[in-house]
Formats: sequence, C-alpha cells, structure tokens
Amino acid sequence: MRKQNHSSEVEFILLGFSNYPELQRQMFGAFLVIYLVTLIGNALIITIISLDQSLHIPMYLFLQNLSLVDLCFSTVITPEMLVVLTTEKATISFGGCFVQMYFILLFGGTECFLLGAMAYDRFAAICHPLSYLVIMNKRVFVKLAVFSWVSGTMMTTLQTTWVFSFPYCGHREINHLFCETPPVLELACADTFLFEVYAFTGTILIVMVPFLLILLS
Repeated sequence: MRKQNHSSEVEFILLGFSNYPELQRQMFGAFLVIYLVTLIGNALIITIISLDQSLHIPMYLFLQNLSLVDLCFSTVITPEMLVVLTTEKATISFGGCFVQMYFILLFGGTECFLLGAMAYDRFAAICHPLSYLVIMNKRVFVKLAVFSWVSGTMMTTLQTTWVFSFPYCGHREINHLFCETPPVLELACADTFLFEVYAFTGTILIVMVPFLLILLS
C-alpha cells in the first residue's frame, strides 16, 4: 500500500478465520444469535424506561444509557463481523475502517466511564437511601452522563486520528474480524512506539479508574 493512505480507493482485507471455513460457519450462527439477543434485550430496556415515567430517575436513566451504548457497540462490530465470516476475504475501505474503529473506541470508552458513574449512583442509593434523590438528582445525572460521553469522544478522536495518520505500506491484510487498533497498527510502516505507550496508559486509566470506583462503592 502506497503512502496515499488517505485515499478513499485504499482498501484493507479482513481475513477473519478464512483458513477455517467450517469454524467460520459455526461462529456465524453463534454470533448471529448472540447479536439478536443483545439487540432485543437492550431495545426492550430502552423502550420500557422511556415509556414508564416512574423509571425516569437517575438509577434507571443510567441503565438506559448503558443499554444504548451496548446496543450501538454491538451494532458497530457484529454486522461487519458476520460479513467477514461469510466471505473468504472481505474488504473494507480506509474510511470505513476509520469509522468502525472510531465508534468501537467511542462506545467502549464511554461504557467504561458510564460504569464508573453508575458505581457512584449505586453507592448513593445503597448507603444513603433517604437522601438519594438529593445526592443523585437529574442535574448530577446529566453532568455525569455528559462527562462520560464527552470523555469517550475526546479520547477516541485523538487515538483514531493518530492511528490513521501513520503511513501504511506493504500488504493490506488485517488478521482480524474487524478494524481494531492492534491488528491495524501491524500494517503501519512507521515507528508506533510512542502511540503504543499512550494507548496502553490510556486503556489502563479508562478501565482501572471505573473498576476501582466500582470496588470502592
């Protein structure tokens, strides 16, 4: 692949498990069922909370946000993955790969921040039940929800833009089912050490901070 890697004509090849066709067929069925269950389950949660006014409190609104993120996260990955599992060598454009990676990181990062916010919400509900609606009012909920989405967006924008600023040359085969950061970086013909340090540090912070908040709550 030449250095004109920002051209819309550039395509990557998603290999998946093309060397194991029987395994691909089995995985297609399994992932299709899992995706449909995830889709229906999260859609039901979102719909029920939206329609029932008594559930319009932070505890359930956080759950609704989490279901929305989970639904979007699954939808960004699974349909493309199912195509790869039914195709010997599926292709994805440079722009398509950028968009998929961006939203994978966005929804994954936002979910981590939301889980941290939900830990604080559950702490308030369990440890201070009588003053829960004072501690966790709708204004606080909106601030925490917006913070989660904005933080996820900022980190995602920086990371995805950085990944696709590298020149890509040589073969175009991504040894994966979708455009995730590590397999895409393997195709870069430039030093990615600094980015890898940043990505590792950022991932640890995104995962560990909410995890510690959940433990402390």
